[in-house]
Amino acid sequence: KHTITIANKTLGQSCLIHETIRIKSGAWDDSGVFVYSTLNHIKYALFQGDNGIIQTLDQPVYLTRVKGKTIYCLDRTARPRTINIDPTEYRFKLALVQNKYDEVLNIIRTSNLVGQSIIAYLQKKGFPEIALHFVQDKKTRFELAIECGNLEVALETAKAIDRPESWARLAQQALKQGNHKVVETAYQRTKNFDKLSFLYLSTGSLDKLSKMQVIAEKRGDQMSKFHNALYSGDVKARIAVLKDVGMLPLAYLTAKTNGLEDLAEHLLASAGIQESDIEGLDSISASTLRPPPVITPTANLLWPSLATDENFFDKALANGHVTDYINGDGAADGAHTLDSWEAGEPDGEAADGAEAEAEEGEGWDLEEEVVEPDATHLNAAQDVVPEDEGDAAAAAPGVPEPELWARNSPFAADHAAAGQFESAMQLLNRQIGAVNFAPLKPQFMALYRSAHVWFSPTASVAALQLHVRRDPEVRLPVIRRTLASIKAGELAEGYRFVAGAKLEEAATAFKSILLMLMLVTVSTKEEAADVGSMWQPSERKMETDRFS
Repeated sequence: KHTITIANKTLGQSCLIHETIRIKSGAWDDSGVFVYSTLNHIKYALFQGDNGIIQTLDQPVYLTRVKGKTIYCLDRTARPRTINIDPTEYRFKLALVQNKYDEVLNIIRTSNLVGQSIIAYLQKKGFPEIALHFVQDKKTRFELAIECGNLEVALETAKAIDRPESWARLAQQALKQGNHKVVETAYQRTKNFDKLSFLYLSTGSLDKLSKMQVIAEKRGDQMSKFHNALYSGDVKARIAVLKDVGMLPLAYLTAKTNGLEDLAEHLLASAGIQESDIEGLDSISASTLRPPPVITPTANLLWPSLATDENFFDKALANGHVTDYINGDGAADGAHTLDSWEAGEPDGEAADGAEAEAEEGEGWDLEEEVVEPDATHLNAAQDVVPEDEGDAAAAAPGVPEPELWARNSPFAADHAAAGQFESAMQLLNRQIGAVNFAPLKPQFMALYRSAHVWFSPTASVAALQLHVRRDPEVRLPVIRRTLASIKAGELAEGYRFVAGAKLEEAATAFKSILLMLMLVTVSTKEEAADVGSMWQPSERKMETDRFS
């Protein structure tokens, strides 16, 4: 009497709704919503568990049928009567569940469905961007814009609200997205000078740091003056601040450690002492306390963000009509949701979640083994990129640089530089019949190390890896030994050993040349013929040395 259990035709439980007041009756709406009555309310229940109040009753009624906006029922005297209701709220929620966005848009346009309960429902279900289209309250729009990451709307409403807490939240959200221009605006509105100075330091805006130092001078904030002088590397300004606050010893040490001898002597004179009067002072070494030089200013650069298409509601509100694509797909999705629920299959949200998990696993290929490229892939000159398939495809990571090296080259040296030693061995086996790769291990490792660079921008950040190309416009790795360097170096040395009758040294030199020739790259037919001509004399000289 206090619980409603909704099940499908196989009696699989879909949801369980508990009421504190006794339930009197219930009937199904023609759209698939269960409408029921209690002692003083008419309520609704969706198949996935959402419920709410439709109307308040003066006297209990017993429902017999629900059609459109009319409820047919019996009162306590068993007399039939009809009650007009407003089904907008539960039809709006049902359209969201069924992905019928055309119906959602129509309800937004034609009804006064605005209230904190609907807004809270949209936020709970993950649709804050929908609420933005029909919410006029500035504070509510700001909260929704922050939640869905819409900085443009958030900035507009923050200017209208103009409260410190709103600017602080906007700055925090903009920092997460790397939009430091919005962060700068928020800090300027709240006069957060300390954070503003640090922002200019991190973006390399030295001219704005100088302006912050002037502002700190006008404000009379000595600590802010010192921070800005430290950020901008202005040693004399730091000394001036220390002198103004009466810290002459620190000012003297700062001048001394930065090589400003004249200024240090002036500070001693102003204090009425000489350097010989200072006792217990250890030898002073040069100071390295200064910010690193700005290589690439990022004041006009924002973090790259994923390019998202205009959503359905933006397009529909701008065009004044619903697109056919959404109209057809939304209805099909909704029908599929109801049919699957009735058949005992997972509901729409669960099915979508399972599909999303499957797509995520397929996108990353978590369970698949890494397959080395075959000859077809090795001869491919371009990387084939699949067409975009929605937001998931747009957010997919790009192909790693070393993998492109292996795809774009048929040379074992490029595969070894990419770290794909297995495919490099397969190539050598097919091209020259190599079977014992132990002598090539040092060559493989040298090729890999020479094509990659690791550097740490700051001490607290893990080392970053860069892939070195032999040409900025060509996606191929740099190769440490070229054909020209081998001819000018090892080959010439081998000839000198032969001319000097040093046969053992000559044999060692020509063996190393053979190993190097296995891992060189050529770009023309002449270079390929030159490699072949070097290969044959090296083999003949090794045979001569072996039988002599």
